Amino acid sequence: MHFRLGGPQDFAPCVALLKSNQCFKASNSFFEQLESLWQRMVAKKLFCGFVVWEDPELPDDERIISFAMSVVISDSFAEQINNNRMPWLAHRLYESVSSTNKSGALLLDQQQIAQANAGDGINLVVLHNPLRFHRLADPRNQLLLPLGPKAFYFSHDGFYTKSIYWEVFGSESATFLSSGGYRELHDYSDHADVAGIAQDRIPYLYKMERDDSGMQSYLPNNLWLFTRRRPQMRFTPKQQLLLMYALSGESDRELQGTLSISEDAVKQAWKNIMHRAVAAQPIRFAQELADGGGRGQSRRHLLLSYLRQHMEELRPYHFDVAN
Repeated sequence: MHFRLGGPQDFAPCVALLKSNQCFKASNSFFEQLESLWQRMVAKKLFCGFVVWEDPELPDDERIISFAMSVVISDSFAEQINNNRMPWLAHRLYESVSSTNKSGALLLDQQQIAQANAGDGINLVVLHNPLRFHRLADPRNQLLLPLGPKAFYFSHDGFYTKSIYWEVFGSESATFLSSGGYRELHDYSDHADVAGIAQDRIPYLYKMERDDSGMQSYLPNNLWLFTRRRPQMRFTPKQQLLLMYALSGESDRELQGTLSISEDAVKQAWKNIMHRAVAAQPIRFAQELADGGGRGQSRRHLLLSYLRQHMEELRPYHFDVAN
C-alpha cells in the first residue's frame, strides 16, 4: 500500500470510488459530470493537492482505496463558513466553478494562491477523502491511516496556512479528526438539508487554524503548516511540478509521460533547475557542479534531499506580495 500524486488519469476511478462510498450526497447525473468538472478545475488551476492511495494487491478497478483533493478558498467565503451552517461544502464549491459570475468565485487559482501564500496565508479545504472500506476500524484502513499524515505533508507542507476546513461524514470520522487537533465548527445532524440521512453519513465540519497570538506550541501542525517559510530558489510552476513528481520517485522516462514532454525537454529542465539551485545556494550546490559536473543523478539526489526538508520551494509564491 502506498500513496502517489494523482492526475487526470485517476479521475474516472476516483469518481467511481466517491459514488460507491455513499457519503457524498449527489445525483447520478452529477457523478456523470464530475470528471469533466474536475478537468475544468485542472484547466483553471484550482486544485491545491491531489493524492491517491493504492493497494496493488487489489484488482485494477479497485486498486485506488482512497484519494484526497484540496482547494483554497477566499477569505470572504471562509468567513461565511465560520458564521453559517452550510452542509455539503463541496457542492457549494462546485457550483462556484460552474458559475459564469467570476466576481463571485469562491476558489483561488494558482496565481491567487501564490499571492495568499506570500501574504496572510491560505484557507485550505479538503474537498474529498473517501475510503473504499468505510469503517475506520477496518483492518485495511489501519494500514492506510499511517500514510495519511505523510500524504498530507507531501501535498501541503511549505504553504503558509491560515486555516483548514474538513467536512467528514459520521461520528466515527468526526471523533478521529477531533483527536488530531481539529475542532468541531458545525454539527449538521439537526440541519434540514440532512434529513433522512443515515447516522454514519451525517456531515460534520471541522477546522484547524493558525494561532496568531505568538505562542507557538511544539506540535507538527504548528511547525510545518502554520509557520511562514520564504522560498529561495524561485522555481517556475513547471519546474515545481516536475520536482514534485521526481520527489514521488518518478524516473526521467516516467516524467516524460506524466508531463507529456520529450527526453531533451526533461534534460533541459533539470539543467535549468540546477542552475537556480546553485544561484540560490552556491555553497551547498556549486561544488557539485565544479567537480567536472559529477554524475547527474548525484546532483539531483542532493537537491531532492534538500527539497524534502524545504517543501516551500515547491509551492506557489508571489515575491512581489511578500516584498
